[in-house]
Order: sequence, then structure tokens, then C-alpha cells
Amino acid sequence: MLVKQEPAPVTLEQALDKATSIDDPNDNVAQGLMNIGQASATGEGQLVETSAAPTSISVTTAARVAAGDGLPTATMEVDGEQWPIKLDSGARYSVAGTDWRLRGERLQEAAPVDFVEGIGGFGLDVIGVWSFQMRNVFGQIMEIWACIIDGCTEEFLVGVDFLVKRRASLRSNEVRYVVHSRWVIIPFRTEGGDCAKVASVRLVKKVHLGRSAVTPVEVMVAAPDGEEGIFLPTQSSGAVLLAVTETVTRGGKALVPAINVHGGSVKLPAKKELGTWVPVGKDVEVLAMNGKLKPGKLRSWLKTLGDVEMPLENEEDVHIESDDEETYSTTLTPGAYFTVPAF
Repeated sequence: MLVKQEPAPVTLEQALDKATSIDDPNDNVAQGLMNIGQASATGEGQLVETSAAPTSISVTTAARVAAGDGLPTATMEVDGEQWPIKLDSGARYSVAGTDWRLRGERLQEAAPVDFVEGIGGFGLDVIGVWSFQMRNVFGQIMEIWACIIDGCTEEFLVGVDFLVKRRASLRSNEVRYVVHSRWVIIPFRTEGGDCAKVASVRLVKKVHLGRSAVTPVEVMVAAPDGEEGIFLPTQSSGAVLLAVTETVTRGGKALVPAINVHGGSVKLPAKKELGTWVPVGKDVEVLAMNGKLKPGKLRSWLKTLGDVEMPLENEEDVHIESDDEETYSTTLTPGAYFTVPAF
């Protein structure tokens, strides 16, 4: 497979830093993010506080309501269906559109704000607070509280309240936090400089690879269903070799071949980072493959070589780690034909 002009990955931190900045040193929520080593900001809309809001938050804070292009996006499972959520470091509170009411449960909690000011200065009423149970691609369950706003339907924006409450960190296009001594990882996809979305790739679950075998393994890809892309291995996996692979995502997952070159079985742990996913688009062109190495065409080509039945001089010392007779014959035939005589 031939590829050309790979776009450079852009990390989640870079995407957030580029889009936001901290304008108010008295903003307690923004300072909270700084305390866990992250950059946050005030945005462009405004949240108007109610009397139920914490007294420590005395400054009116800005927050973007409608999601613009370029926000980091993750795919989560809610009620057995896949839905996108977006990370907005400019939103003080997590917010969702009215369509999300059917996917969660209303809480008997006072909303932290009465309404939000959207793009254009129009006020959008806050209907109430809902709780949502979501499952990430690793099967981990997480709960998010969000304000339902009237005037928005499908968007779900994760605000800084979720990050601060869980002391989450932002690293390598991922949000990470610890629950009961276990890491919860939410992979996001971001856009590169030419709007090419790149994402990190991790192993979905623990796998055992057999001795000297090629095994397809399931990996996590933060990409929409049906997206065609190229997996680029970037991490060392010891005795396990991973190849550059063109594949298609299904349910946030894809299959890539893993080759165990070790003499015994090898275990790969769940959530191990393996590489990077690069979508196939205008910046990455996959050239057509001619299929000359397909088994049928390969056997036909070998027959045209002539008399290749004569065994190799050291054939008994040749080990190809396969007991399949056809594989053994196919491997040795070119060697018998192209053997260079010694002088």
C-alpha cells in the first residue's frame, strides 16, 4: 500500500489553547483548571447566574452555547446508540439540546443559571438539569449532568464543570480521570491545520497473541462510522509488530493485524496506545493496489517460472513458522528459481 502527504497530528491541548485564553484572573473555575495543569477560558456567550449559584462565583462568566466547527468530538453510547459529544473549554457548565431529554433523567436540582446568551445575543432559557449515563468505547460507564437549553436540539457540550469535578487531565487528544483507582479515558478527535481529523488509537480490550501468529485485534478509533483511514503505528509493543493498515471504522472501532514474532504467547493490555489514525481525504491519497500478491495470482505466476521442483541445497534448514503445505511450497518455489550460483 502506498500513501503520500500525511497530515501532522494536532493534540487536544493545542486545539484548546489555540481556541481559548483566560481573560479574568478572578474566575475560580478557570483557575481550577489551571491548578490541574490545563488551559481553559471564558468564551463568547454569557451565563447569567441565579441565586442558587455558588457565592464564590461572583463574576459573570462567558460560555459558548452553539458548537462551532473544530471542537474536539467523542462518540459515546447512550441507550444502545452512538451519539457525538463535544468538549467546550469555554463553557462553564455542560449543556445539551432538547432532544437529549429522552436519553437521560431529570434531576430535582436547581439549574446553576436561568438562561444563556447565545450567538447573536439571543437569550436561551434553561429548562432544567438532566443526568446522562454514557458508555465509552472501552465499555466504561460515566455520568454527566447537563443543563437542557431551549433553542438547541442536538448539541451536547461538555463544560469545565465536568473536568474540574473529576480533576480530569487533557492529554494526547484524550480526557482522563480516575475512578476507584482505575483510569477512565474519553478519546476525542480533533482537526489538523487543514481540517484533517486525527486521533489516537488504543487497544479496546486485553488480547493474547499466539506463538508466531498474525492476529487481527480490535482497536479504538475516535472517528465516525464508515470513515476510511490509515492506522499508523507509533508506539513500541515489544515482540508484537504492527503494520500500516488501511481500514474502516465501525462503532468507533477498527481491526488491524498484530504479528507476534516471539517464541511464546504474548499479552497486550487493554487501553494500550498503539498509534495514530489518519482519515483518508484530499490530503492523503491511497493509490490503487494491483492485487498481484493474491494467492491465486501468485500461484499462476509461479507456474510460469518453469521447472522449480528441484529442492534447495539447505532446504531442511529453512523454517517459515508454518505447517501449511501450500504456504511452505509457495515460499520455497521462488527461492529455488532465483538461487544465485556460488563462484
